[in-house]
Amino acid sequence: RSVLRRIDRSATHGRLLRNHYGIDPKTGAAIKPTRSTKETNKQEACRSIHEASSRINDCSTLLSQALNVITDKGAKAGDKRKATKAVTELILPALDVAAEKIRDGSVKVS
Repeated sequence: RSVLRRIDRSATHGRLLRNHYGIDPKTGAAIKPTRSTKETNKQEACRSIHEASSRINDCSTLLSQALNVITDKGAKAGDKRKATKAVTELILPALDVAAEKIRDGSVKVS
């Protein structure tokens, strides 16, 4: 008997797709690389910096709205408390996370 007849070709083809091309043989979708290279680390860092930039833009909009409510002389005390709470519980923590992501990403990119 030939050795080729004993080989499970579908399993071999699946291993080839998975190991060499990074494709899941069952779904055909790309598999996230298991090893990290300098290039993939830089790409992840750039993506993280872009996400942080978007988060900062959102924070800027929220902060502007909160300041409008806080400085409005006709605003109710409850609305001013909600705006202050949004600044302390949403905006400031989001800015902290964004700053950390930018720091970490810039170290990886440079």
